Amino acid sequence: MLRTFQGIRVAILVGIGGGVPSRQHDIRLGDIVVSAVGDETPGMLQYDYDITVATKKFHPSQIVSLESYAIEEAAKVLQNRYSETTDRLATRAQYVVDQFFGKRGKNDYARPSPETDKLYKAGSIRPSNDSNSDALDGGDSPADLVQRTPRQEGEDNPAIHYGLIASARRSMNDAYIRDTLAAEKNILCFEKEAAGLMNIFPSFVIKGISDYADTHGDRKWEGYATAAASAYAKDFLYVLRSEQVKNERPVQPHSDSFPSGGETTPDTRSSLRVKLENKHKTIEGHTRTCTLKFNGRTIWGPRGCHDNTIDLKNAIETADPRFNLYLERKPKSIEGHTKYISVISNGNVTLDRLSTHDNMQGFIDAIESAVGLKISL
Repeated sequence: MLRTFQGIRVAILVGIGGGVPSRQHDIRLGDIVVSAVGDETPGMLQYDYDITVATKKFHPSQIVSLESYAIEEAAKVLQNRYSETTDRLATRAQYVVDQFFGKRGKNDYARPSPETDKLYKAGSIRPSNDSNSDALDGGDSPADLVQRTPRQEGEDNPAIHYGLIASARRSMNDAYIRDTLAAEKNILCFEKEAAGLMNIFPSFVIKGISDYADTHGDRKWEGYATAAASAYAKDFLYVLRSEQVKNERPVQPHSDSFPSGGETTPDTRSSLRVKLENKHKTIEGHTRTCTLKFNGRTIWGPRGCHDNTIDLKNAIETADPRFNLYLERKPKSIEGHTKYISVISNGNVTLDRLSTHDNMQGFIDAIESAVGLKISL
C-alpha cells in the first residue's frame, strides 16, 4: 500500500473490540475506547496471544507509540469538546446511523436494548460448541452475572474511555486472562487489528465495545459499536488540521523493516554515515532541544542543542528520510562542547565537523539501533 500511496502520513484505525470492565473503568457495550497518545502514554500494546494464553502470563511483543504532533493536538481538542456536554457521543452515533445507513441498515446499527448488555463473571464459560448466540439469553442465572447499576440520566451513555489497547493476531475470549492482563497493564480493550499497522503508521485508534473479551460474545452490539466508533472518528477528522498533517513526514515503504516482534533487521539501504571526533573544549549556548525520530518513533532525546543544529537536521534527513530531527526553542543554557560531528551520504560529506558535545555518541547509537547497521566511521 505504501508503494502505491506514497503520501500517507498518519492513519485512523476504527473498528470494534472487547472491553475490560473494572472498578476503575465502567465499560459497557456500545462505549468506545480511544488509544492514549503522547510520549508517556503509549496507545497500543502488542502481545503474543498463543504464548500468553498457554502460560497465563502476559507476553508483550512491543509497546507501540509512533508519535504524531497532528494526532496529539487533534485528540486533545476533541477530548475537550466531548467533556463539555453530556451524551454527545450518543447524539453523534444516532446521526451517523440516520444519515449514512438505509432503512435496513438502521436496524443493523441501532442501539440494542440495555437488557442485552450482560457482563458474566469470569467463571461463567459458554461451551465452545454452543453456536447459538442467543442460547444464554433469558435463561441466565443471576449467580453468573455481575450486577451493575444502570446508567442514570445525565451520565454519558455510551461513554468514552481513553487508555491502553492490547492487540494480537487473535481475539481475546478468556475472562480470567483478560482480567489478569488488564490488572497488570491497565488495559481497557483487546482487539486483533491495529498493532501491526501502528508499527508502521503514527495512528489514532478508536474501538467500539461489542463484547467483553470472554466466551459470551455475540454480534448484537457490533453494529452500534461500529456506529459509535465511526461517529467519534468523523468528529476527529473535523478537528485534525490538514496543515499539521502535511508537516508530518510521509511513511517510507521500507519501514516494514520493523517486524511485528519489535526487533530490527539489518538495512543496508541506508546511505547515512556519521563521524564523531574529539576537539578542544569550548563553551556554547544552547537555545533549542532536539529529538530524533525514526519513522515517527522517538529514538533519542530530547537533548539540549544550539541553533546551528539545523545543519545536522538537514544532513541527517537528506541522507535517510526515515529520520526526522525535531528542534524546539528553550531557555538558553551553557554547555561544553568536546566533539565534532560529520555526516556522509553516498560518500559525500554533507556536514563537516559541526561542534557538539559528548552525548552525541548516544545519538549515533540510536541511529545504528534503528537501522540495524553500523553507520559510524
